[in-house]
Amino acid sequence: MTHTAPTRRSLLKAGAWTAPAIVLATAAPAVAVSGASRAITIDPGTSGPVYDGFDFYELRFSGFTVTTGSAVGAGALTMTVTNPNGPVYYLGTPAGWSFISASPAAVTFVRSAASAAGETTAVPDGTYVDDDGFRGTFVVSLTAPDHDAAQVSFPIPARRGDAVMSEQERAQLRERRATS
Repeated sequence: MTHTAPTRRSLLKAGAWTAPAIVLATAAPAVAVSGASRAITIDPGTSGPVYDGFDFYELRFSGFTVTTGSAVGAGALTMTVTNPNGPVYYLGTPAGWSFISASPAAVTFVRSAASAAGETTAVPDGTYVDDDGFRGTFVVSLTAPDHDAAQVSFPIPARRGDAVMSEQERAQLRERRATS
């Protein structure tokens, strides 16, 4: 059996393919581990839009839980509720969360306590936002530093005879609702 010595050219070709394989082999485990811990998982339970009797739909949280793949500090887990069709109206703050802001486009809360890796956090059952008469879809988004964002959508059912309300009609309904 005859052996020939490799040429300089064949060594360079082999080296060009080997170096990236070594780098990839060392980088892949770090990515795989951090990728699993970056997840935010939402279980919406039986949450969904509920008609309030005043021509608005509220988003009722019921059995809604959030699990973070790795630890999250106090005040770092953020929950934002939007409706791409129109404003979201703020009704209250879930226990264990802090109200951050309400704009016509979104209502935002942060979890007051820290979460351990893999900990499941419940959003207390209750109603914290409504659709302000715009229908569409409630979108609940959760974010945390060094985590991938997660979201869940709740389509708001159209009611028979639904039409876009004027600001005056919305204000009158809010006033009636507040005095009921």
